[in-house]
Amino acid sequence: MVGKQTADDRRWAEKTGRLAEYLTLWVYRLQGYRCLCRRCCILFGEIDLLMKRGRRILVLEVKFRTQNHLPEEMALPSKTQCQRIRQAALWLTKRLVLTP
Repeated sequence: MVGKQTADDRRWAEKTGRLAEYLTLWVYRLQGYRCLCRRCCILFGEIDLLMKRGRRILVLEVKFRTQNHLPEEMALPSKTQCQRIRQAALWLTKRLVLTP
């Protein structure tokens, strides 16, 4: 989409983003992970999903794209987003008790 987003566009993006997060949550739950946090706001921003199975913790940034013809690089989080996710993951793992 080119240009400014309308209120309807933002509502649609929010709704589809939440749906993508919900579906991702269940994919990982079916693989034995449990959700520690969903859309958790911390010092560094928001983490979409924080999942745990045993001692493994996943910090997930969920992306939903309507244009499947885009190059793979455009579907990935930006460098800034990756840094934010990394900082959040380090901050969270220092504060979590890692019991199986």
